[in-house]
Amino acid sequence: MPLSNDFTFNPEKTVLKNIESLQKLIRSPKFTDENTYKTQDRKEAFTALFAMRMAVNATRGEKSSLKANVTQAQYDAALKKLKESPSFGLFLEKQGDQALQRKLTEGRTHGGSAEDAFQDYLMEADKLPADPPLRYMPKANARIEKLQTKLETLPGDGEEAAAIYGEIFRIRRGVGAVRGKGSSLDLQVDPTKLGDVPDIGACDAFKEFVREQGAALKTTALKGHSGEAEEKFRDHVLNMDHIPANTPAAYMPQALERTEALVKKMKEPGFSYANGDRKLTVFAELMGTRQAVKAVRGKKSSLEKPIDPAALEAAVNQWKNCESFRRFVTEEDPEAAREAAATGHGGALGDKFREHVLNLDHLAADVPADYMPQGLERVEALQKKFKSDDYVLYDEERKLTLYAELMATRSAVGAVRGKKSSLEKPIDPAALNREVNSFKACEAFQSYIRDHDAEARRAAAAGHGGALEEGFARHVLNLDSLPQGIPGHRMKPGDELTLGDMTVQAYDSTDLGVSYYVELQGRSIFHAGDLNLWHWREESTVREIKQAEEDFYDAVEPIRGLNIDLCMFPLDPRQGGLFDAGINHFVMSVKPRVVIPMHWQQRAEVPLNYARRGRTRYTEILALTKPRERADLTFGEDELQIHVHTPVSGLFEEKKEPEIPEERNDDPFTDTDLPVNVQ
Repeated sequence: MPLSNDFTFNPEKTVLKNIESLQKLIRSPKFTDENTYKTQDRKEAFTALFAMRMAVNATRGEKSSLKANVTQAQYDAALKKLKESPSFGLFLEKQGDQALQRKLTEGRTHGGSAEDAFQDYLMEADKLPADPPLRYMPKANARIEKLQTKLETLPGDGEEAAAIYGEIFRIRRGVGAVRGKGSSLDLQVDPTKLGDVPDIGACDAFKEFVREQGAALKTTALKGHSGEAEEKFRDHVLNMDHIPANTPAAYMPQALERTEALVKKMKEPGFSYANGDRKLTVFAELMGTRQAVKAVRGKKSSLEKPIDPAALEAAVNQWKNCESFRRFVTEEDPEAAREAAATGHGGALGDKFREHVLNLDHLAADVPADYMPQGLERVEALQKKFKSDDYVLYDEERKLTLYAELMATRSAVGAVRGKKSSLEKPIDPAALNREVNSFKACEAFQSYIRDHDAEARRAAAAGHGGALEEGFARHVLNLDSLPQGIPGHRMKPGDELTLGDMTVQAYDSTDLGVSYYVELQGRSIFHAGDLNLWHWREESTVREIKQAEEDFYDAVEPIRGLNIDLCMFPLDPRQGGLFDAGINHFVMSVKPRVVIPMHWQQRAEVPLNYARRGRTRYTEILALTKPRERADLTFGEDELQIHVHTPVSGLFEEKKEPEIPEERNDDPFTDTDLPVNVQ
């Protein structure tokens, strides 16, 4: 029978009257009749009586505290908390109906004896649950004393004792106990705060601590309220070679004291003889600690922060998995690493490793990005190796690595030939390794440094490696054949090629390759390639600028007499001041009818701005800045029509063209990406 048939809480009556009404039902014979009330119905009645005492905050033994009314909402809230508490449900099951019936119907207690029984049940638990209502939770000092009583009867180094140590520490953390301050334990254990405390007994650092302390820990744990034992555990964590990730944050040291503890280990005479794994662990822990708190070199206060165990674990693993770091601290220069680590608070170790990385033949992809050098200093470090007298002793594999590293470093930072500032960027380790592997696997690159060793060495040692890039590019241009499977024709300045009704003439360039002049169906197209006035006025000397101008003017002179309908020409903003000097000279002296700027480094505003100000009475500037944007050009005798087609993103889906079987075609413009239709 549902409880509501015989009892319903009435907020119009006092809690005392409601309890007496429910007790009358519980005492009645039908309450214990299995045919009338099932076990679950009786539990509902017991829970209701607890809820009423809880809602009015009844005081044990004070009947007057029950002579008050509570609202239906207050009663429902208390009832809900009890029903949601798994430990309360277990208590009801373990007590049994008859025992609870007696405790709940004792005349003068009005259910107080039953509440006492629930509190005793919680106090006796091996692990205090974090789900009961706060009303029934014990005070921290009483709970610890109860656990200490249990501990007295147990061997100090057994599993049961270890579980009690862990529970004592958990209770202390649940109330934020302060060692030597008894008042900090004279508080009820808040279940919500206790629920946030991790299972200390499952912590790897705690298990190791219990094993090391052995039976002696029992003596310490029985002193006071175990504050000394907890302090010893903190010291244990502080001095571990490695702090496990599941160590509770409450026991994690500040980074400053942790680095000092690690440095102390390294200064011990026996550390020099430690095995490689231990050395790597301690060095990685030092670097990881600094990284976890974002320590600033030379700023001690930046270490005065607690260490997050998860951040520490991630940082330590990164260092332990860095092969360059492992070799540095265990094989190549362990004493230098030890000496650096023992200076200050580990900052010198980071400096020493950064210096070590800078001078490696190859920078591995696992080097942390913060310790990768800038492109400029890395290039200069590599150049010292090329200039060294020991270069003649290098084997072919080492030479290949050094050349590939120099080329890849420039490529990874987007270096511009002759522009030193373009190297002043940090190197991305992943990008560097992709480039290094590409160069080392390139047969043309291998043949260049093998067959032109002296020339390559001079080029690598000059400037900042740009000459090596240029030397390799010229080597590729002079190869007897194009890469396998690529149809085409190699041309040099002055060459002319006829393909059907199209003629192609090659002109000079001021950088690599050539520029092209194409005539087809009565129209002419000029592609400048890298032909440009490559000055760097903000960095170059007056002599360098003058030479760049002379080279450019000499290259343009033979082109001045050409009739050019459409021209593609570089407009590179990386050149800084007067970056448009080359295109301006070309427009004014050659007078092409239409110019499309290119090489504008994904800065669309550059060609757009130039299109507004660069046009002349003879030349129109056309800026195409969007993917798949194209233009139809119609040239008349005295007029020019330009119609630009800009795709609208998302409105239409591209239709997939049917596949066409591949055919060999010697026409190099068959698969052109030229973005215009010329009529």
